[in-house]
Amino acid sequence: MHGKELLKQGLVKKIGNGAETNVWRDNWLLDLEPRPPSYRPDAPVDLTLLVSDLINPHLGGWDVRRVRQVIAIEDVDRVLKTKIELSKEDSLRWGFSNNGQQGCVGSFHSINFPMVALANLESKEPLLL
Repeated sequence: MHGKELLKQGLVKKIGNGAETNVWRDNWLLDLEPRPPSYRPDAPVDLTLLVSDLINPHLGGWDVRRVRQVIAIEDVDRVLKTKIELSKEDSLRWGFSNNGQQGCVGSFHSINFPMVALANLESKEPLLL
């Protein structure tokens, strides 16, 4: 994996007002890796749905009823726990660190390295890294 692909894999949308984030296409949930939420299989899927459509601007938070209507049950809590800042625009951040900053350790831990076997010279047993 090259630098650009690695960077794209680790980017997540930080939700501001939600107007620039597509619910189903953009990575905006943090899980094992950044991803969009899953949709409810029993609900129609609007591919143009924006995160702003799931926000109640009058209350300054999530429209819980709407979130439960369209988001799969396993992702509802993750969405509702996602912080929003209505006074800001959506932005990109690094999804593998607590503060959103890309660092060597965060990048290292996000790479899926293949298992590498090295010979342990004393025991002749393979050493897996």
